[in-house]
Amino acid sequence: MGFRDGVRTRATQLQLVGWVRNLPDNRVEALFMGKKISLDQMLEWCYSGPRMAKVTNVEYEWQQGELLPDEFQIKL
Repeated sequence: MGFRDGVRTRATQLQLVGWVRNLPDNRVEALFMGKKISLDQMLEWCYSGPRMAKVTNVEYEWQQGELLPDEFQIKL
């Protein structure tokens, strides 16, 4: 399973919505929206990622906003 697929799977399990995408410099960017407890669990998961992932750094920023999408998407 690739990193983006892993993110989508875990986010869906946690009932989060948002998106994930690859950046040109091989980093991954994601936006998660949902309950704080689920967001905390997702952030913790991001530090290791799926089984074969090599995570070297995680940066995050908390913001309040409205839930817009109705599912979690992989952006191209």
